[in-house]
Amino acid sequence: MMGFWDLLENGSVLGRCETNFFHIYVYKDLPNSEFFEYEDSLKGTFMHEYLHYIQFVNTVFGVSYGTIYSNYFSYCGDHFSKNERIEIPLNIRSKEPTLDSLINKYLKLKGSETCSIEIDKIAIEPSDIDLAKSEFTSIKVKGINSENGESHYFQFGYLSIIENMALIFQSFFDENLPGHPIVPYHNVEIILNNLPNPITDKKLIFSICLCSLMFSNPAVGFFDVLNVLEVNPSYNGIKLYKHLLLSKIKHEYCSTLSELFCYLIDEYQTNIEAAICSELTYFSKVFENCKSEIRNNECLLLNLLYETEINSKESIIALTNYYGLPLIEANNLTLMPRSPNPDDRDYLDIANLRALELVINRFTSKNRKCPLYEKCSSLLYNDDVIQKFEMSCECLDEQWKKKEKCLMTASLRKYELDKKTISQL
Repeated sequence: MMGFWDLLENGSVLGRCETNFFHIYVYKDLPNSEFFEYEDSLKGTFMHEYLHYIQFVNTVFGVSYGTIYSNYFSYCGDHFSKNERIEIPLNIRSKEPTLDSLINKYLKLKGSETCSIEIDKIAIEPSDIDLAKSEFTSIKVKGINSENGESHYFQFGYLSIIENMALIFQSFFDENLPGHPIVPYHNVEIILNNLPNPITDKKLIFSICLCSLMFSNPAVGFFDVLNVLEVNPSYNGIKLYKHLLLSKIKHEYCSTLSELFCYLIDEYQTNIEAAICSELTYFSKVFENCKSEIRNNECLLLNLLYETEINSKESIIALTNYYGLPLIEANNLTLMPRSPNPDDRDYLDIANLRALELVINRFTSKNRKCPLYEKCSSLLYNDDVIQKFEMSCECLDEQWKKKEKCLMTASLRKYELDKKTISQL
């Protein structure tokens, strides 16, 4: 299952946020210092990926999307426990049509990753918005190059919204952003800049993206949010977000969007705990914080954005303390939250989530190499790295036969895969 990839114009990967289990990658070396002490470029990259994490834990779309993928991981874990013989690559989706249908349903919301021409305008037909709403898909739009008159149709979906939102967030920390493709990183801004009453304020554009992710179909929700702003032109992002949370909805158990949001978060937590067969000790606190602000019709992220210097030390600390930290992997190190009480055990939910993710990534791939091979080998002769895992020939194949202790062998043993009969195609 692919996560969200951040691709630069030259195709090199800057970082990514895994779809599941609160795990971000930054493909740079991270210094041994606090996040707010990073130089601007690195801080911007880190906060871009951190924003993707927030999109998963604190929006209706992100939580709903994550629940489906948590179910997928549950099916994989169940397959490991019930079968003595495991075939690689694992193909759970073909055996679970209901799950497969749900995943495909959400994939239709993603939208295009690229456009074949350079564009500076986007044309949208109202009928295409209506069609996307009725069929639960991304929206067909026409990208236009006003200089040469070229045009090309592509799909406007959630990818454009989350990436443009993250790029704007990055710009609050790093004014000198690296080049990013127009699609999907600037679609939202192009649409808003070409309205009869253009919207150019970065904070408001960021807020529009966040509010769009409060809909099950963010692309359609984006235009619903614009309708709210048209009726309430004085709204800033804080008022816009509150307006949405208080809006009435049709749902079996909930009457407002805020009630639905809390309901979905509880469902998400239950699904994650089922996947790892363990309670959440760290992320349960994160979810409680999210529900607390929702019940008060507030958003700390927007409050910090509008009422403080978001790139300040104080704001970064407030943000990461409230929404928590995911597992963070860089070229040279791995960071995970630790309990402030030295007598407490480490947060096992983070370790359990990483273990399941690692095993599934290996067992769903035809690549026989351990997913951690490149990182482990690159750090093997790095004197700055204190703790190194011992490598062996099994790192290249059949990791379940490896005797040396490492993250992969510990993960395999947790799910007793070292005791199974495993065949590879």
